[in-house]
Amino acid sequence: MLLADDKRITVKELPPEVVYKLEKSNVSVSYSASGQNGVSAFSNVSPTKLRESERQQILSALEKTGWHRGKTAELLGISPSTLYRRLRDYNLEVR
Repeated sequence: MLLADDKRITVKELPPEVVYKLEKSNVSVSYSASGQNGVSAFSNVSPTKLRESERQQILSALEKTGWHRGKTAELLGISPSTLYRRLRDYNLEVR
């Protein structure tokens, strides 16, 4: 959801193992959609913490792919243009 465009999850936001029905995941992400009493798990998380979490996930994926942006976008399940925009937003340089 953090990397989705227009706050909607589409096929391009899904991880490759879901889209291509791969047996083993290259990346593991765990989260809880709701906390106790149906309250969103993200309701008490600041936007700054969410942005930092997204930045760290992008950095992790970049490291796993040797900073290959096309493979990173695929690994994250986002379009290359979305990745480029996020790289610019987070001021991340190519290594």
